[in-house]
Amino acid sequence: MIIDTRFSRRLIVVALVTASCSQGDSGRPTSPSAAQDPTAVLANDVGLPVHSGLAFSPMGGEVGSSAVGDVKNGPIEILRVRVRPEGTIGFYAEPGETYLVNPDVPVEFWVEWKSDTPLATPPRLAMDWDFSESDNINCGSCLLNKSFPAGRHPVTIRMDDRVGGLTQRTFTIEAFRTKAECSALASGTVVAASLNAAGPLQLGRLNRNGIPSVCPSKVFPGLLNAATSYAYNTHTFTNSSGSPVCLTANFDVGTCGTNAHASAYLGSYSPTSQAAGYVGDVGSSVTQPFSFTVPGSAKFLIVVTNTASAATCNYQFSFNTAVCQ
Repeated sequence: MIIDTRFSRRLIVVALVTASCSQGDSGRPTSPSAAQDPTAVLANDVGLPVHSGLAFSPMGGEVGSSAVGDVKNGPIEILRVRVRPEGTIGFYAEPGETYLVNPDVPVEFWVEWKSDTPLATPPRLAMDWDFSESDNINCGSCLLNKSFPAGRHPVTIRMDDRVGGLTQRTFTIEAFRTKAECSALASGTVVAASLNAAGPLQLGRLNRNGIPSVCPSKVFPGLLNAATSYAYNTHTFTNSSGSPVCLTANFDVGTCGTNAHASAYLGSYSPTSQAAGYVGDVGSSVTQPFSFTVPGSAKFLIVVTNTASAATCNYQFSFNTAVCQ
């Protein structure tokens, strides 16, 4: 099940992380701030399941470590993981679920816990991310700051009682833009542009091996003429879907004729490292399509270069699928 958490009563949000975890005199967690009334966090005010007709019910009670998906070894138990994207009232993250947020805006994580036996010292909270090193905090008051880049990210929370007990919960955050937050380029919309002999310029270009790429990708064809300057352009887009897409680019050489070649890259493009991020190209300097797979929510680039020498000329392309630009 995927829970879309991007919508609140007030606005669409995006994703950074603050985790707060503390334990009161009774052994129950206390609020990380006076403004955070635990009873006010109702998950169904934030999101509904995307692939289900069932409502995401408010969690009035505990979601304990006996829940399917939690791994419990020892007396310490995770009760609830409260996740509050900036500008919303938040939701509870259950083990094994997937939640949709927008990238690059603050999110607050607060872990509630209890122990079957008294602990001599506060437990240690660790949060594992797939895009950076783990964060480790001594719980009493636990505060983490993290920014989710666009993409699909498993999150593992580990509570360690420091005497051998360890409980963990894993869920997934998918961070990508909504159509309301990107300038949508509709399927078939033509992007027209020009190469400029004055630059930007790069040394060397891709070898045109005559094979247009097909999904998922193509083996990097190598470079030619490493000492020759060629004009180039980059066009940056984002897969607006949270799932991988086989994208077809329909390249038209325009007035450039055989003096233009199109290729595709994931993430970024470096003219000094043309193999990095490469996923495909048009194969020949002719008007024809080529395809490549773009991961969910990922940024990709279309790069167009001269092939004979730096020259000013016009070209255009379109996609078979709507994307963000």
